[in-house]
Amino acid sequence: MERYLLQPTKSVHIHVSHQRKKGVSTPLFMNNDEIPSVQRAIHLGIIRTDSMLNNQKANVDENFKKARRKAYSIFGSGYKGQAGLNVLSIIHLYKSYVLPVLLYGLELLLPPERIINCLEAFQRKFVKEILRLPDNTANAAVYLLSGLLPIEAQIHIQALTFLHTICSQDRNSIEWALLERQISFKSVDSSSWFIQVQHIMWKYELGTVADLADNTPKKGKWKTRVLKAVHSYWSDQIDSLTPLYSTLFFLRQDKYVPGKILPLLSLEYTARESERLKTKVRLLTGTYMLQTKRKNFNQYDINPTCQMCGEENETAEHFVLKCSALHSVRQSIMVDIERQWGAITETSFNTLPVDEQLYILINSWPTLKTFLKTHLSSEFHEFEKHCGRLLYGLDRTRQLLLVTNASQRPPRTKHTQKTN
Repeated sequence: MERYLLQPTKSVHIHVSHQRKKGVSTPLFMNNDEIPSVQRAIHLGIIRTDSMLNNQKANVDENFKKARRKAYSIFGSGYKGQAGLNVLSIIHLYKSYVLPVLLYGLELLLPPERIINCLEAFQRKFVKEILRLPDNTANAAVYLLSGLLPIEAQIHIQALTFLHTICSQDRNSIEWALLERQISFKSVDSSSWFIQVQHIMWKYELGTVADLADNTPKKGKWKTRVLKAVHSYWSDQIDSLTPLYSTLFFLRQDKYVPGKILPLLSLEYTARESERLKTKVRLLTGTYMLQTKRKNFNQYDINPTCQMCGEENETAEHFVLKCSALHSVRQSIMVDIERQWGAITETSFNTLPVDEQLYILINSWPTLKTFLKTHLSSEFHEFEKHCGRLLYGLDRTRQLLLVTNASQRPPRTKHTQKTN
């Protein structure tokens, strides 16, 4: 074969079955010796089998195993931010070490939607574990908080980059001849790799493979164009999902920016501050389990009234700002918050409407960005530190009071069914 030197002792033969034609495998020989016929082999780290679907399944399963091992070997006991790395560092390590292993070779295989959904679930679960969020957290929240691109988008970027590499080859090369033949003879519903990439280009309005082959830009210019198109598409997709989730009320003023972690998570927190983030992030994503939420998502007849003061329904506003049983915790820390707010905005925090106070305590950057040049400023870090202290202290005290009052709760009864 042209430009290839085959190793007789390492070469094997895989009979690739056709969807419509089931032929018999024909023996192949090299130097008068028959090449072994196998069902599975590895070439350049990519598993090859007798069909494309089996290729996709085998490689994704193997990537899952390697990615899990890579994650556990790197992060160890501190990967959740507790007495270890902060969220920003963990996301960076995930993108640098785990993600390349998870996606290795998939730009060549272009797995179908069902397999991509499995990869997406792996990534979302990983981020939820980092942030200590429950499994029922809205998917849009994962991308807003972490700034990660969906798996589908990352595979598309790699495939489009590889296409540019092929288009940049010499016109007499085998790669160029294969490209020219495929785009000339294959129909739009073909399973050819080049046709699948053509559908990706149409999705992001990047033209056609033929146009790219005839007028191939420089690699840097093409990569910039691809990233801009992919980021724009997925930003619109994720931002359109946020208003559909009632639990993401405190994230509605934030925009998804690929590659940019949410400002309140990008600060250099200490181990103690990272531990306090759990309460804030759960309130931010609407997954903090208050009585009103328990009533909405429970088969039993749950009383939505606050179990500590018994004055009104336990909403986020009541828990953070109004519950009289938590007044002692709230009073001391609110003094620091008021002082820091005044230093930044030269206004009084206590004069703001209650709903605005609640929003700022849970997600302050959409308001403070008009007063500060960057979210990395020490003023923003100081304000977020006090907000974290407040929410964490309220949560700790709430848990202690609920345990103390547990024996006084009325027994739960199932909902009675309505009869016609």
